[in-house]
Amino acid sequence: MIGNANSTFYFLQLPSIQESTKIVEAAISSSTTDEVIITINGMISTTDEVISTTTSMTTSMVSAQCSTIFTGQTTYSTGSEPRSLNAVDVNGDGKLDIIVTSLGSNNIGVLFNIGNGTFSAQATYSAGSKPAFAPVADVNGDGKPDIIVTNYGSNNVGVLLNIGNGTFVAQTTYPTGIHPNIVVAADVNGDNKPDIIVANYGSNNVGVLLNKGSG
Repeated sequence: MIGNANSTFYFLQLPSIQESTKIVEAAISSSTTDEVIITINGMISTTDEVISTTTSMTTSMVSAQCSTIFTGQTTYSTGSEPRSLNAVDVNGDGKLDIIVTSLGSNNIGVLFNIGNGTFSAQATYSAGSKPAFAPVADVNGDGKPDIIVTNYGSNNVGVLLNIGNGTFVAQTTYPTGIHPNIVVAADVNGDNKPDIIVANYGSNNVGVLLNKGSG
């Protein structure tokens, strides 16, 4: 269900797809309506949206004409087996960019929003083995969104610091349990710094990594 501005909702009918893993609502163009960004078993695809799928290995954008009618998708190449995505302004231009993890390519892609909901080709950054989820948070307090990624096959989390204009340094890794999967950033100890909370799928536990202040 999608929210209207008047606090009512309507149902959004999407094409038949399998194993949708994440849905993000974000305004990615200059229209007054929000768009929906969706990951589906690794593929990106969107409506005034993005759909990401394992089979197509592309990022796609579908502009919504109304609640149930869409134009043909526009696709944006990613790495192999895109897994999850995020929509955030990484370069400070006021437009939401796309961050996508590619499980089969062991990298993270950043697609810059160049206006009207269109995107540049991805810039890629190396991750560990099988990068799964990649939330963003300002981990070093410089006002720029940094990337945190769970490296499922490497048993660690990586932190890629944003050095400005939406570019990132190589990841710094921190050990986790076995097969870290979902990760969130939150201030758990009240020091106004985002800490890392990670679900270790293979260890059957949750790990907390406290932020020491330097990112």
